[in-house]
Amino acid sequence: MLDKSIPDVNFDITKNIKTIEFLKSRLLSEVAFLHETMIKVNSDREERTDVLTEIVILTYILSHKLGIDYNALDDKMINKLKLAILEEDAGNIADMSKLLKHFDRKN
Repeated sequence: MLDKSIPDVNFDITKNIKTIEFLKSRLLSEVAFLHETMIKVNSDREERTDVLTEIVILTYILSHKLGIDYNALDDKMINKLKLAILEEDAGNIADMSKLLKHFDRKN
């Protein structure tokens, strides 16, 4: 006899695995779509912005489903940007500095 007071842990784990697989699939699809929009002659800025926005959103949701807090993800990103700037990473210092300022502005 099943105890109804104990949540069905297996169901939660299975649901979470299915959600993670779905998010991974969507993320791959969006990256593929980004490649398609980049090679289209008539793709516009709005279309590329939409696709990139979807990729960022999916990344955050996937991180949450994997047990990573949104703030932890932001903090890790900020630390990686700072390190890359210090290491003078491949000429991207200006872009990384702008992105770092973007995160600083949000805090």
